Amino acid sequence: MKRYKLNNKKRIEAVQWNGTNISECVGFCKYCYYSDGFMNLVDKTLYKFDYIVKLDNDEFIVISKEAFNKLFVEDNDDNKSDVEVGV
Repeated sequence: MKRYKLNNKKRIEAVQWNGTNISECVGFCKYCYYSDGFMNLVDKTLYKFDYIVKLDNDEFIVISKEAFNKLFVEDNDDNKSDVEVGV
């Protein structure tokens, strides 16, 4: 799991599905499950390199790699105490 910033204002937490990080995805999102060779978020099947993004109130969405890279930059700030979750 990494932290990212949206427009240098909001910070979110996300994990990228790489096809093999099953326990990382399932541990990050309580609504994710792996079945028959596919990672799923409730009723949405993830494609390799999709992102699982945590929103406010423990809600999660799936964003494609292309859309994610247009919206977010990785947050390398060492001060993690002021993280704002949400988009």
